[in-house]
Amino acid sequence: MDTRLAKTLRALVPRLSVAPPMDRAALAAVEVRPELLAEASAAALALPDLSGRSPVCCAARRAAARIGVVEGLGTSHVADALRVTRRRVEQILAEPSPPADLLRATRIQLRFRSALAVGRSTF
Repeated sequence: MDTRLAKTLRALVPRLSVAPPMDRAALAAVEVRPELLAEASAAALALPDLSGRSPVCCAARRAAARIGVVEGLGTSHVADALRVTRRRVEQILAEPSPPADLLRATRIQLRFRSALAVGRSTF
């Protein structure tokens, strides 16, 4: 990274640490943290949380439920993460799938946030 750009970033966002991106294999090896599922899904759509009933919030919840299951969390952990019942998770999973880009963004957010939560230094 250009040193002038790095200095400007540090001046504008002092708590930001500039680091190289995480290796794809390292990201794939991260064990996901179920408690970060809702936060990751909300972040994928720049939402503060998943508490609303708007179509965007509903899509984010559908993405969270699907990614949770794909990541092997099970419906109980997904329900806990989304603060809904297991039955509601099953209903969400029966709804149409959200766009593939949203699923991918949610999964990447979940993996990055999980890596940061365990303090991975392989960035």
